[in-house]
Amino acid sequence: MLEHNAPYLIHCFQGIDRTGFMVMILEMLMGAGKEEIVNEYMMSFLGQPDFKNGSKSYKNEKNNFCRVLDIIYNIGKISEEDDLAKVAKNYLSKKIGLTLDEINLLKLMLSKNEQYQQI
Repeated sequence: MLEHNAPYLIHCFQGIDRTGFMVMILEMLMGAGKEEIVNEYMMSFLGQPDFKNGSKSYKNEKNNFCRVLDIIYNIGKISEEDDLAKVAKNYLSKKIGLTLDEINLLKLMLSKNEQYQQI
């Protein structure tokens, strides 16, 4: 993403797990809250059999996704009050190996910031 201008297409085989994970990290980086991220991830299951809101399959997948969020957080359960952008920066830095400059450039690119257009 750092080497190409938007728009970006993020898609894995089914467009759910790996795609959802990558989008989750980017949403966190850009300041989305936990509830918004979880709700958008769950929308990727629309049209799947047995995935109506409130079904057992829906609840299981939502719980699994929330556990992934908590694992990334690395110190417990993420709440709406937590700074998810900081969590995403930490993950991108320590687990992916991006530098702080690369993370900041990614944020600029994703925000369509006028400052980025001048780079």
